[in-house]
Amino acid sequence: MGGVGSWTKEQEVLLAEIVLQHLREGSTVRAGCEKAGDQFNRTTVACIFRWDVKVRQHYEEDIRTARNQGKQSRKRKKSVEREQKAQLDQLLSTLISMLEVQQNPGGAILNQDIENNNKEEAFCDQECTINTVILNLQKLKKWEINLKVFSEENEKLRIETQTLRQKNKELESEIELIERDQS
Repeated sequence: MGGVGSWTKEQEVLLAEIVLQHLREGSTVRAGCEKAGDQFNRTTVACIFRWDVKVRQHYEEDIRTARNQGKQSRKRKKSVEREQKAQLDQLLSTLISMLEVQQNPGGAILNQDIENNNKEEAFCDQECTINTVILNLQKLKKWEINLKVFSEENEKLRIETQTLRQKNKELESEIELIERDQS
């Protein structure tokens, strides 16, 4: 479907459906136009222009409804993320507490099965294992925070790269047009 030139009514309806779906999901008009542009073999800018100039005016009520649904979708998603994070924090805290409780004040692990003459030797092996687990769980919690920061940064860079690629395509097209005009 598509290509450069005039828009068909079907393309305009499909553009509206794609943009409205993105709005319902809590995304943006631009993201919807990017997807439509890929589908119609048109630039994102061309789709945004068509949306703003011709299509949007026919869907004002649908846009309001879709944006409200998008807000609710984002709220639900954030709520679920907060709940999952709280559950993970609680689980990590519980595990750390459980592991720490197993150690007596002197650092030895309470273990009824260890014979008195082997107690020193067993204590070192088990204490090292439990302490390693505690440290690794604490590191895991820090890594989770870092992962979120890196994921957000990665998403920003992905969007920036996509925007730059699109701009590059547009500039290459303009260069081709200028070169054709000069020949």
